[in-house]
Amino acid sequence: MSNGISRRNFFVSAFSIFIGFFTLSFFTILPKRWKRKFFPLKGEDKGLNWKLGHKVREDHVWPKSSLVQKYPILILGGGISGLCAGYYLSKHQVVDYAILELENTVGGNAVWGKKKWGFENQKFPWAAHYLPLPGKEATYVQELLHELFPQGYEEFLCPPLEEKLFLFGRWQEGLYPRLAASQKDLAEKKRFDDLMDEFRHAIGKDGKKAFAIPLAFSSKDPAFTKYDFMSMKEFLQKHDFSSNRLFWYVEYGLRDDY
Repeated sequence: MSNGISRRNFFVSAFSIFIGFFTLSFFTILPKRWKRKFFPLKGEDKGLNWKLGHKVREDHVWPKSSLVQKYPILILGGGISGLCAGYYLSKHQVVDYAILELENTVGGNAVWGKKKWGFENQKFPWAAHYLPLPGKEATYVQELLHELFPQGYEEFLCPPLEEKLFLFGRWQEGLYPRLAASQKDLAEKKRFDDLMDEFRHAIGKDGKKAFAIPLAFSSKDPAFTKYDFMSMKEFLQKHDFSSNRLFWYVEYGLRDDY
């Protein structure tokens, strides 16, 4: 028996490579409308149920409840904050409370799902499932992490995210739109970053950080609290920023983080 490849196997392999290359090339040049028609992507929006939320906000006529329950403590929302509040109450032997959640499942921005692949049920995140390093002021967060993970929680911490932006038909590193940015745009971006770095390390006259989480630990120095009454647009204008790329970047950051 020969150890070399047979003529038959050679032609079969060559033909398979040709078919694969032809299929890939055909799909690449296929118009987008045909791709959507013949190769549709299936998915769904897993956001919050805004229709039900609007009913709660508006004067919607709800059916009369046949059950009345009374609690001395009511927690509105089963997101991460509401669940932690319930956890803290239970930890201190306060069990007469209820958590009300609008959605069918709890979790809020940290909601998850599960699906069976093979013989196992796999869990996966739908939203924010990363944890930045809690600051020294976030004592409750540190306490909770030590209770949940007594062996250490470092593996759950998330380093700064590496994000990309699709601009002018190509991907670029980072969220600031650098492609085709002018020198003026880049100079304003650097000035903005330097200003934010100053705020990050600023200390008020009361000895507290200018901005900290929880907010109650932030400085009450009027030099910083004045920004509570100022929109971000006003802040940028006050500091002579005019780059539309910087405006887009800041607005994106505010929408994403808040």
